[in-house]
Amino acid sequence: MSNTTNPSLRTHPDLANLLRDAEARNLTDEELDYYRSIVPEYETRANAASEIQEVGTAISGKIAKQVTTAYRYDEFHDLSTKKCFRDISLTVKYATLAMLMGDPNWLRDKMLVWFKTILQSFRFPDIKPGDSGLNNDQAHIQKLEDIQPFQRSIFETYTLLDQKMKEALTPESYQEIAPYLNQAIDILSND
Repeated sequence: MSNTTNPSLRTHPDLANLLRDAEARNLTDEELDYYRSIVPEYETRANAASEIQEVGTAISGKIAKQVTTAYRYDEFHDLSTKKCFRDISLTVKYATLAMLMGDPNWLRDKMLVWFKTILQSFRFPDIKPGDSGLNNDQAHIQKLEDIQPFQRSIFETYTLLDQKMKEALTPESYQEIAPYLNQAIDILSND
C-alpha cells in the first residue's frame, strides 16, 4: 500500500504533536474538531474516526468472544478473551490513527510488524476438528486451508473485524478505514 499522492499528516506542523500524543488511544471529540479545522479536506477521515470510536469497543468484544470460543484459546492461554480484546482494540486504534494521518507505512512500522512478531511467538490452536471456521464463505474457507493452522485464528480475527466494520460503518467511513484493516489482515496473518 503506497501513499504517494497525499503526504502523511504525521509531520504536519499543526497536527504532528496531536497525532503523536494520540498513539494507542482514540482522539477526543475536541481533537477531532481541531483536526477538521486544520485539514477540512480530510473531514471524511475525522467522521470515520468518530464512527469507529462509537462501535469499535463493542465489535472488538464480540470478535474476541467468538474467536476465543471457536479456537479454544481458554484451554491454552490464561485470560485469552481479555488479551484478544486488548489486541483487537489496539489494532483498531492504531489503524484509525494511521487513517487520520493517511500513512499506511506508519501503521506497518509502528504497530503491525512489532505485533506480528509477538503473535508469531504463540502457537495458537487450530479450529475444532470438523469446524469450518467463523465464516462459511468458500473463498474464506479456501484461504484458511492455504495458511498455517496456527495463523488461522489471526486471519479470522482480522477478517471478522473488517467484516463487522463494513456492516457497522457508513460506506464512506468504511472506505476510509478498509485499506488499513486489510493491511492488518495481510501483515498479521501471513508468513
